[in-house]
Amino acid sequence: MSAYQFLNKSHLRTNLAKAKSYHAHPDTTDNSADFLLRWAEQELSNRLEDIKRDFIQTALISPAPSQDFIETLKKRSQTVELYNGIGLENNEQVPFSPQSQDLIVSLFDIHKINDLPGWLIQIRQSLKEDGVFLACYAGENTLFQLRQSLLAAEMKTMGGASPRVLPFVGKQQISGLLQRTGYALPVVDSETVTVVYQDLYQLMNDIRHMGEANAMTERHKFFTPSRMFFEAAEIYKQRFSESGGKIPATYEITFIIGWAPSDTQQKPLRRGSGQVHLSTILED
Repeated sequence: MSAYQFLNKSHLRTNLAKAKSYHAHPDTTDNSADFLLRWAEQELSNRLEDIKRDFIQTALISPAPSQDFIETLKKRSQTVELYNGIGLENNEQVPFSPQSQDLIVSLFDIHKINDLPGWLIQIRQSLKEDGVFLACYAGENTLFQLRQSLLAAEMKTMGGASPRVLPFVGKQQISGLLQRTGYALPVVDSETVTVVYQDLYQLMNDIRHMGEANAMTERHKFFTPSRMFFEAAEIYKQRFSESGGKIPATYEITFIIGWAPSDTQQKPLRRGSGQVHLSTILED
């Protein structure tokens, strides 16, 4: 596990427990905070369709998967087991035996991991030869409007700034990590979802109800004065508001596919093995 813990797992567990309590309350009628998870499940289902094979053993890592998504996986795998708290454990150990899984699917766990290289190695070691790791997480441009607004407001009202939005992993970073940790044929892409909110407070309510409130180790330990959030709301509107005064929030969802190495997989040609010289192609 990484020596530096930028995420406090106790705070993460508390945030998710509060979100589950909110959704479980009999008076709760607003389930809009689930929209990203449901949308991401559909996107993962589409990517799974491109993999032309079925599986024996599948592990699903997700905080609250829909029954529809579980049924989708069951159509492709003989056994599907659900794990909903791996990323919340302090030791970040995956509970899989070596080479035990044909498919591992992870929804929104990657940005909750302190030691991401070590975690990716564990996942890869848990895959059988030619097994597949399919995942999505919040990408680097997620909530950039909120990040900028909170930073400017805190500097203005408090004379300094503390981390309030996670430092999400970029596509180039995760692509490099997949290669370094031994995955074959890695594929990384992203989709952007823009949601329009009435104001900053509605956006922050959605974030809390997703269980994604600030859980960083270096966050301020004292109470944040309300004037800072009032200032942030004004800055957000000044910089990003659309017609009617509503504000957009960007969610960049990054998707990755990686394979456990196998001799049956395609390999790049050895350098110098080409049969046609580049100058011949350029002359045509």
